[in-house]
Amino acid sequence: MIEHRKLPLSKALLAFVGDDAARVAALSGGDDYVLAFTLPAAQLPRLLAEGWPIHVIGRVQAGQGVTLLDANGQDITPAVRGYQHF
Repeated sequence: MIEHRKLPLSKALLAFVGDDAARVAALSGGDDYVLAFTLPAAQLPRLLAEGWPIHVIGRVQAGQGVTLLDANGQDITPAVRGYQHF
């Protein structure tokens, strides 16, 4: 699951289009890349202490697919995900 308000957004994008449009672009724009990965929670403090620029945006749960949650924990997963080529 991904927490909507934890998405990393560039200051330039926020200044250009505002918060709501920047979040839509981050979820489906397709050209502003950030490496996404998972790791055991016990490893996070060490990486942060070493200065790695890590943004925790959610967690892995049992099941299938990705769920987007709002600040209240409600499912706001968009119907269209990612860039649509056609």
